[in-house]
Amino acid sequence: MITGNLKIDELAAITGVSTRWIAKLQRDGIVPAPTKGDYPAEESLKRLFAYYRAKGEGDGAKIDTQRGRLLKSKADIADLQRKKAIGDVIERSKVIGSITTIIATVTARLLSIPSKIAQRLAQATKAADCEEIVRKAIEEALDSLSQLEVVYSSQSSGQRSRGRPRSAGNGEASASTDN
Repeated sequence: MITGNLKIDELAAITGVSTRWIAKLQRDGIVPAPTKGDYPAEESLKRLFAYYRAKGEGDGAKIDTQRGRLLKSKADIADLQRKKAIGDVIERSKVIGSITTIIATVTARLLSIPSKIAQRLAQATKAADCEEIVRKAIEEALDSLSQLEVVYSSQSSGQRSRGRPRSAGNGEASASTDN
């Protein structure tokens, strides 16, 4: 048990802080007010230690939380890289490129139908014949579009991912549609 009083410079020296810091802590109510320039030693030290203990625990919790977040982020990145390497994850740009190519292919194939069947429709005499010509043309277009393949390959290894459609190299859609 510590008895007696301490001058501000003695309290600062014992605790390893400046006298200015002790004065600030006193204004903040952490260190008891001095009596005739003397700080009660035991009470001042107890409060200072309690203050720093609480402050350290708070910072420690923050550091632990930040460390945990960092470790989780690193683990997530490693898992994503592993999934990408085995073909379970595809880059967004490749998917967008593939979708764009698919839409363009479907659009072009469907827009080609009228010019392909126009001559036959002009010769048809019955509505049922026209319907049959249009239906067959649409079925042919859909059949050829069903052959459309979307493939992705790893840029780093150039190898195909298992369980994925045949590779066209960069996630592009490819179709061998016989018109």
